[in-house]
Amino acid sequence: MNGKGVPGKSVALIVSAIALIVAFHVAQYGCAPVASNVSTDPNTSGDVTTSEEPNASGDDAAAEEPNASGDDDSTAEEPNADDDDTTTEEPNASDDDTPTDEPEEPFYVITGPRATEDLGFDDKGYLLGAQDGNIFRTAYNGTPEIVLAGAGGGGHRLITGIMMLPDGDIIYCDDQSGSMYRADLTTGAKQVVLSGLSYPNGLEMDLSGLVYLAETHANRIRRINVDTGVSATVVSGVPGPDGVSFNPDYDTLYISSSSNGTIYAVDIDATGQAGQLRVLASGFPSHLNAVAVDVNGDIYIAAVQAGQIWRLTPDGQTRTLLAQANDMLASVQWGSGIGGWDAKTLYIANRQSSDRIHALYVGVEGKHRLYP
Repeated sequence: MNGKGVPGKSVALIVSAIALIVAFHVAQYGCAPVASNVSTDPNTSGDVTTSEEPNASGDDAAAEEPNASGDDDSTAEEPNADDDDTTTEEPNASDDDTPTDEPEEPFYVITGPRATEDLGFDDKGYLLGAQDGNIFRTAYNGTPEIVLAGAGGGGHRLITGIMMLPDGDIIYCDDQSGSMYRADLTTGAKQVVLSGLSYPNGLEMDLSGLVYLAETHANRIRRINVDTGVSATVVSGVPGPDGVSFNPDYDTLYISSSSNGTIYAVDIDATGQAGQLRVLASGFPSHLNAVAVDVNGDIYIAAVQAGQIWRLTPDGQTRTLLAQANDMLASVQWGSGIGGWDAKTLYIANRQSSDRIHALYVGVEGKHRLYP
């Protein structure tokens, strides 16, 4: 080497010193020392950066962070996070109005729909409800519009049952006139199916298309052919029947009482003959309203004055309080699964409100039915 370089002896001493340091470090810590500006993350800069990865598997593979900024002292907790301070709570939410499978809050309020006593769904993605004698339809997150003006009810009298038929017409009950009507929502034409009823109330349909009606003040259940108007009493002696709903096999009919907080059951055979009325469960709040049944056979019950929704097992042995509100919760109905009305959510009419309903995500669909 020339005179300007490091003497060979000095180089040898330096190399020996480094070797001793490395040997000491290996003996002490089990590995050679690593420079502090070396990053194990291939996508970060050479600066000293701590990168936290919630999705790392825990093995020795290097985690890839495509959106890491590489700035000093930054912590990348979300691989897809932007550089701004925006927090995305629902990364899987789509741009349309369809709800996610599991809402953040299972029991929530939907503002807009008009449904003070009962509600139903059509096959076009609308919720049907009534207020002040008119029948409304409301799209999910939409504005209610009148589809049948002057349907009935009015004042303290109510339209107490609404159901769409397989042919697209609807039937509904008018407490004021004591009648069941059938209406074509396209033309607005309506006709009386059955009159002279004593507070016609909850509706249910069997798999043959016959309709079961709770006649509250007559303490009975009627079966009605809505094409001919022919009806017959199927069950009598039910104290204040309000809601009616079949089990998934359509051979047991559940009936809620608006007078004594009891759920009744009656078996219906293949010929339509009813068995003995029996108590399935009692001890609920006194004024029960609608009932609905899921695909597993569990029964959902609205206790209207208590503002409660209950679930009852088919044997009547186990009950669970699912929701409590400061409103009067009336009809319960599964969403149609069309237009954003979730098929695993119960939608609940609110007797105390003119512009909102409640929704309760239960995570299971209702039983098979002929109507939406």
